[in-house]
Amino acid sequence: MTSNYSPVLPVDYKDDHGIKEFIAEFFKISDDPEQNEAWVDYYRDSGTFVFNNKISKGREDIRNARSAMWDQVATRKHVVEKAVPARFPCPKGEDCLDLTLFGTVHQTLKSGDTVSVDWVSHGRLKREGGNGWQIAYYRVYALM
Repeated sequence: MTSNYSPVLPVDYKDDHGIKEFIAEFFKISDDPEQNEAWVDYYRDSGTFVFNNKISKGREDIRNARSAMWDQVATRKHVVEKAVPARFPCPKGEDCLDLTLFGTVHQTLKSGDTVSVDWVSHGRLKREGGNGWQIAYYRVYALM
């Protein structure tokens, strides 16, 4: 099964700030069960991850949530269809970018069953001092 990690951006969005590459690499890592630490590294130390109404705050909680996402799943392949970046006022003068993403995830469960689920997510990315983007907040809504 092939995956498309690079989303379509709005036609009037001229400067993607490296967003397409950030998204593509994040979801490539998301689909690799051996990449837990690399996935956690996408988050700020104070980051928040929300999935299935479970809130994980900070790197250790996020690491545990990431590990639990693979408890029942043998393989996972995301298709990231669209990304809608937007700039809103950012606290403390930081460089922020909000993202709404749309996609589908195809999973093979350890039981052998296959499941495909549409999803929407909202995230807030931040970067400081010329460093790369990091996730400050990320919430996934599975559309079942």
